[in-house]
Amino acid sequence: MRVRARARGLATALLLALLVCAASAFSAAQTANTPPDGYIDAAVGPTGTSTVPQGTVLSVNGWAVDQEDGAPVTRVQVLIDGIGAGDAALGFSRPDVASYFGNAAWTNSGWRFSITPSLTPGQHTVDAVAYDSKGATTTLRNSLTITSALSVAVSPSSASVVTGGTQQFTATVTGGAGTVTWSVNDVVGGNLSLGTITAAGLYAAPAALPTPNPVTVKATSTVDTTRSGSSSVTINNPAPSISSISPTSITATSGDTGLTVNGTLFVAQSLIEFAGIDLATTFQSSTQLTAIIPASMLVNPGTIPITVQSPSSGISNAKNLTIAQAVTVSPSAKNVPVNWTRLFTATVSGETDQSVTWMVNDVVGGSAATGTITAAGIYQSPPSVPGANLVTVKAVSVANPSKYGTATVTIILPISDNYPRSDATSVLRSQPPLTQVPLQGTIAAVLDWTAKDSSAANESITKVTEVLAVCHNLSEMGIPHVHTTDWATAAAYPMVAVAGVLETNSVNDTERDAIAAYVQNGGTLLLWRTADSGLLSRLGVSASTKFSGTTVRPVSFNVQTQDGALRYIDDDPEVNWQMAYWQPAPTREYTTGSATVLATWTSGLAAVLRSNLGTGRAYVFGWRLKIVLADAEQQKIPGAEPQWTNTRILDADISRLLARAIYETLPGSPHVHQFAPGGKPAALILTHDVDAGVSYTLTPEFVQMEQAHGVKSTYLFTTSPFDTGWVGNLYNATSKQNIQYAVNPGFDVESHSIGHFRQYDKAALGTGTEDASNYFPHYSADLNQTIGMSAIGETGVSRWLLEKDFGITVGGFRSGYLLLPAGHLDSVRQTGYRRDSTYAAGLTRGFAPFVPFTVSNGVVTTYPFMEYPYGLGDSNPSLTADNLQAIVSAWETVIRTNYKNGVPTVLNVHPVNAVKKQAEEELLQRISDLNLWIGDWKTFDDFWQAQGVTCSRWP
Repeated sequence: MRVRARARGLATALLLALLVCAASAFSAAQTANTPPDGYIDAAVGPTGTSTVPQGTVLSVNGWAVDQEDGAPVTRVQVLIDGIGAGDAALGFSRPDVASYFGNAAWTNSGWRFSITPSLTPGQHTVDAVAYDSKGATTTLRNSLTITSALSVAVSPSSASVVTGGTQQFTATVTGGAGTVTWSVNDVVGGNLSLGTITAAGLYAAPAALPTPNPVTVKATSTVDTTRSGSSSVTINNPAPSISSISPTSITATSGDTGLTVNGTLFVAQSLIEFAGIDLATTFQSSTQLTAIIPASMLVNPGTIPITVQSPSSGISNAKNLTIAQAVTVSPSAKNVPVNWTRLFTATVSGETDQSVTWMVNDVVGGSAATGTITAAGIYQSPPSVPGANLVTVKAVSVANPSKYGTATVTIILPISDNYPRSDATSVLRSQPPLTQVPLQGTIAAVLDWTAKDSSAANESITKVTEVLAVCHNLSEMGIPHVHTTDWATAAAYPMVAVAGVLETNSVNDTERDAIAAYVQNGGTLLLWRTADSGLLSRLGVSASTKFSGTTVRPVSFNVQTQDGALRYIDDDPEVNWQMAYWQPAPTREYTTGSATVLATWTSGLAAVLRSNLGTGRAYVFGWRLKIVLADAEQQKIPGAEPQWTNTRILDADISRLLARAIYETLPGSPHVHQFAPGGKPAALILTHDVDAGVSYTLTPEFVQMEQAHGVKSTYLFTTSPFDTGWVGNLYNATSKQNIQYAVNPGFDVESHSIGHFRQYDKAALGTGTEDASNYFPHYSADLNQTIGMSAIGETGVSRWLLEKDFGITVGGFRSGYLLLPAGHLDSVRQTGYRRDSTYAAGLTRGFAPFVPFTVSNGVVTTYPFMEYPYGLGDSNPSLTADNLQAIVSAWETVIRTNYKNGVPTVLNVHPVNAVKKQAEEELLQRISDLNLWIGDWKTFDDFWQAQGVTCSRWP
């Protein structure tokens, strides 16, 4: 009797019948030694079927009872293919069996067995031998099917191979042993007509195209030959290659012309193609083809690609055939403003007579509507743009009228309705000298000892620049000072900064003793790159060594000394300073004696020392201040900047802050200088370059946003009153309404040049006669030149337009591309500006405003305006939605650093889209915790200059 374990509840009629028969047999054998009865369910795998993949768990279940004892059997042995696999576990609940037989003792008659057999694919028998307590047995049988788990994949799944070429294939076998047999079109190893393949899968294509094509490369498992993977392989002839053509140039309107093509892998059926059109081709050899180009194909000038196409191969590389104009017109294309003239020239090929007839749109001499042209080729554009603003200038050979050439002219509108201006006046202005830092409070002295600097000449150092550097180092931090060359005069002041490097024997013992006594008695002394051993020993420095190294010298400050000089040195770019130092000037490394080391070079030797002599202090710095400060202010440190904006470039600022901190530690709280309006510790100056049409359009939105945040900013407008060839007519009636929108609530409006020309660095200074009636700069794309541009025109005419049209005073300028022509500073001075922001912070090595200057033949020229380094911006890299968070974080980092240092930060955001506005708003929210003055450039500059920004030496 058999009962399926899975058919619990005895749900089928078949099972009921089997159980009835079993019950009858049991009743008839009550007194006999009857064998056990039971049933084996199907041997199943994890999915519950009797078809089981190799290597998976096999489950065998059933039930068995001892008919005589009315109890479950004592053992069930499982055999697979007649071989013992093990004993089943007994005692599993089968209430269906107990219910049917009415014998509760049979409730736990179930048995179970599981195994992961090592069986080959195919049919297998599963036997379960049940034993009762007297040794009687019953064999229960079922069957199962084992399937192969092995698969084969070939990579690549398809390929193209040229005749004679090779292709490596890889077979990946899963679920079994990894060896395969390779075949081509079912031929093991392939053959010469189909291609061969090695045991490693390297296929070698035949020498000729096979039939059929493509072929099939197959990898068949050596374990289970029913398992395989394949790849379709197409065999191609190799593409021909062109090495040269002859001729390479043909004059337009020529007759039928022969063409020779040289190269490799040509066949008899190869065709020369002229811009994709097949030519009647003659096969000369596998390396040369010839054809005739019909005259009908040589009418129009242009560049024609010549290629070769062979059957069952790709197209060759292209060689260009130039069809040159029979008459060459120069320039070949031109943007010409209305009412402007342009000269065209013509060269006739193959003719002694070079004379031509000039036409415009095929009309000899042109017309008033499209422009006229003289016999000399001078084109005069019409007074207005024609309906079709593209016209054709044509030159026809007089000697051979079939020969001609053309040029394309695009007529543009450079002159707006209100330009040139009939009310134009001079753009030149004069400005008073800058305010000097008042000599009040605690006053320092700049001691000019550059006459003692014996190394300056060898290091190409202009000595007066060394003095200027020391002066700027103090002035820019609002430290009042006097200038002198006399030690006794300087020593009367509580702080002396020495200009000039004191080399060995630069000073005598009397001077050394006087310096030591000054410090001993409470004076504060600042020395840069001193090498005089006698002076150093008196200051507690035992030795010094000259170091000529790379342009970047790392300096690590020992902030743990808590020296007052290091008050502002408090974050990593400052504490671990990567100082840019322009060679050939060396630095100095010091070995301390009794002096305290405030900073070290990477060698471990001292870069900054503080003498502990008496009640005073002497600070020795191991570099020339001129290199770190003055050269940086002139943007003369080549390759030193990591980037122009959005990063902390601190060389010059560190030098300024060291001097400021030392000064602030003098007795009596000496500092009366303020670093931001309203007594705030620092400032953020908001600026916007408005240099595109969309910038003008969005200016009102930015104004509204800033008003909502309670701040005002500066808008610098590019005021091109006509299309300059670089930017369009930005300064028009509509854009002026947007400027007025900023003017009305009191926002600062400044100049961003006339043309925003990329070539501003090539501008001449100008004559000073430029004004709004005669200034017409224009970028010529064909010449890649900006014609008629001058620095005075860019600065002065832009300022004049804004002041004239809006009744405001314009005092600030920023050039379009932060590029400096030689005359830039002179132009800013001559046109009366009070502030400029064309220098980038990454090049000036700092953010503090300074008085710009030039040095020529030992003479320093300072300019009566302030330079504000362009510190933060949205264009390097360009601000997008993807990098908004990163750029705003960079802005915030710089602002917070400058905030701690009391240094103003200039931020420029172009008002061109919502992302820029979002970035500015997010920045304002992020820094709202700072007691920061935020506002426009003019307001800050008026405040800054009013406190004094220069000294008596350079008023």
